[in-house]
Amino acid sequence: MKNKKRWTAVGLAVVLGVSVLTGCGSKPQGNSNIDADPNEVVMTVGGDEVTLKEAYFLAKWQQAQYQTFANSAYGEDWYNQDLFDEGVTFQESIKEQVAKEIERMYICKQHMDEYGVEITDEDREAIAAATENFLNANDDAALAAMMADEELVERVLTNYRIYNKVYNALLKDVDTSVSDDEARQKTYSYIYQSFTTTDEDGNSTEVSASQQQTYYNTFEDIAAKAKQSGDFDQTAEDAGYSVASHSFGATDDDSFSDINAIADKMAVNDVSDVILVDGGLFLIKLDSVNDEEAAQSARQEIAQQKLSDAFTEAYEALRGEETIQIDEELWAKVTFEEPLAAVNASDE
Repeated sequence: MKNKKRWTAVGLAVVLGVSVLTGCGSKPQGNSNIDADPNEVVMTVGGDEVTLKEAYFLAKWQQAQYQTFANSAYGEDWYNQDLFDEGVTFQESIKEQVAKEIERMYICKQHMDEYGVEITDEDREAIAAATENFLNANDDAALAAMMADEELVERVLTNYRIYNKVYNALLKDVDTSVSDDEARQKTYSYIYQSFTTTDEDGNSTEVSASQQQTYYNTFEDIAAKAKQSGDFDQTAEDAGYSVASHSFGATDDDSFSDINAIADKMAVNDVSDVILVDGGLFLIKLDSVNDEEAAQSARQEIAQQKLSDAFTEAYEALRGEETIQIDEELWAKVTFEEPLAAVNASDE
């Protein structure tokens, strides 16, 4: 089966408003289990102090979003693994995102008057309703596991609403139009054979040179038969390989860049020769030089990237030389060892 899904890291979304904390419940395994005063200051952003309680809540909320998916995909120890080959654990990566979002929330809050941003009566009513919904959707054990109470949830939602309004103000004049040339995508089918095997304990071992040659010979055979029959998918599947697909644009610089460069020189329906890469083999067939479905997805991604780039530039100017400090020892006490899985409130 082909898979065109593009994986992206999920962080605290700046564009989310009050709805960010509604509609979910939690099924924790215990309380917060943290050996520290929740009212200790874990982070300062300019003149604002952020308590451990607030930072903990936001970190645990993010854990809850990842827990079910990560458990099923990577096991219960998912948070201690380097899932994205970033040189840090997933827990460290999430906490880094959370700290950055806290910084941005407070910087935006400090500059809200400059952009005519205010919390209206309508905002207050929506925040109060969202706070009530969240507290009702979670039992006492869940709330305790996240250090959540009415005052904290209301403050976080208020900060998010301000953040969202300043975000929109910063980006109100950004041009997010995407030309056809920018969005155009080529798509190819591919199979891949790794030169390493992984045992039950997660230990990787490189296969022997003779086995690598066997794999190479098999790919050569698949290529020859696919070129003759014109049916790449069936030929690959008959040989025991699952076919995936990948789309790319003229300016894409992704982990498939070397393969993209080869595909870029091929004609539609061409099958490549065996492609030797570091650690394995690829074999590809070019499916389209103008994949409309992929282009539509790319158009949305490019437009979103333009917004992201514009916000980063505007935010850095807003932040200026403001001092940001984190109590690393205190922040290190926040871990994901206790499971906290989010579920739809309707499933409770």
